[in-house]
Amino acid sequence: MLGYADIRSALCELTKECHVLWEENKDMQGRFVNDLAELQSIQLAITQFEHDHRFRNKTFRSDRLAQARASMCEMQRKASQLYETLSERRCSLAQKLNDGVHNVALLQNQLISDRLFDWKNRQKLAQVGVPFENKDQLLDEIQFE
Repeated sequence: MLGYADIRSALCELTKECHVLWEENKDMQGRFVNDLAELQSIQLAITQFEHDHRFRNKTFRSDRLAQARASMCEMQRKASQLYETLSERRCSLAQKLNDGVHNVALLQNQLISDRLFDWKNRQKLAQVGVPFENKDQLLDEIQFE
């Protein structure tokens, strides 16, 4: 079983990792939203080109329409890849947060089961005459942690 210091250290490390993952996810989310906005503008341009092309059958419009469609397909591919990466990162962040909750539960259990139990036993022994020095200080330490 991990000691209190080990669990606390692991929790601190997980906190740092979660912060880094959170910032990366936030940045990636922003890029994804920007890509979607660009994709929407390309789709709007294609719709406009198609509308114009119906009324004026010109070859340069057809070339621009094909170019816009190719650009849209490329943007869709990039947005799809970014979405997959973002989903993976979100799952990773959720797993790290779950690990953190597990470590908090371990710390809580250790405090309640070990340290508080030990304090209670010392308190009981003090009632029958065994010296129990620093009892207030020990209780304060338990409450602080």
